Amino acid sequence: MQLSRRGAAWMLVLVTLIWGGGFAASEYAIRAGLSASWILLIRFSIGSLFVLACFFRKIRPAPARMILHGIGAGVILFLAFFAQIVGQGKTTVPNAALLTATNVVMVPFIIWAFRHRRPRPRTFLLCLATMCGMVLLTLDGELRIAPGIGDLLILLCAFLFALHIAYLELVCFHDDPIPVAFWQLLTCAVMSGLSLLIFPSALTPAQLHAGLLPVLYLGFLSTGACYLMQTKAQTVLPAARAGIVMSLEGFFGTVFSLILGLAVFRPAMALGGIIVTLSVVLSSALDS
Repeated sequence: MQLSRRGAAWMLVLVTLIWGGGFAASEYAIRAGLSASWILLIRFSIGSLFVLACFFRKIRPAPARMILHGIGAGVILFLAFFAQIVGQGKTTVPNAALLTATNVVMVPFIIWAFRHRRPRPRTFLLCLATMCGMVLLTLDGELRIAPGIGDLLILLCAFLFALHIAYLELVCFHDDPIPVAFWQLLTCAVMSGLSLLIFPSALTPAQLHAGLLPVLYLGFLSTGACYLMQTKAQTVLPAARAGIVMSLEGFFGTVFSLILGLAVFRPAMALGGIIVTLSVVLSSALDS
């Protein structure tokens, strides 16, 4: 059955819900003492094996073009996640979640730069509203924006995620999502292993035991299941709209961090969350 744009938008909402929980899972893995390289290696190895086990027959005959597209997506994705994990270790969970979601503002401009296709005015308005919500969500207790090195790394990560979203539209729009998803996850796993050669770090049994459940969540759900759904959704949904919907990731990440006691509630969070949610709901009713 052909996936509709509305169905694709709601599929991405589910993706962002799972990814929101992924920020908490990453935080627990970091607190267990796992390095960024180990977290990513385990995560993407599990994710790629999960996709391979479920869809082996569709992956094996993939044309070289789709393999190359998946590898390109994987390189961008690895760099984004490496910056995110390192940055999250130097900032708070809400900041990591919500600054990551600023990629929604960057996507239309990347598409504009590569395709010379100016976004519609309503897309700019929705992006601006979402950005205002992000600002409110990242204010500290004294109503100031207080960025540090971790926040700057998260902003770099946001740009790379925006580039990844745009890449899927520009290059992979008509591809079969399953082989593309597999090859991008496998590329991330390989690059994570190579990063251990550059940034060597030990992995003790105690660290693995403490971080195992969070990393399993990241591998099976946040990676294997979610990147299949994202790649599938973006075969029918334009990148600008997909970016707006996926900005919900920051909202869900903040909610989970509050529920699990990983962050302290601030009144500005509520207003910012409402603005972001309304922007996403409005975007789901629009065809870009």
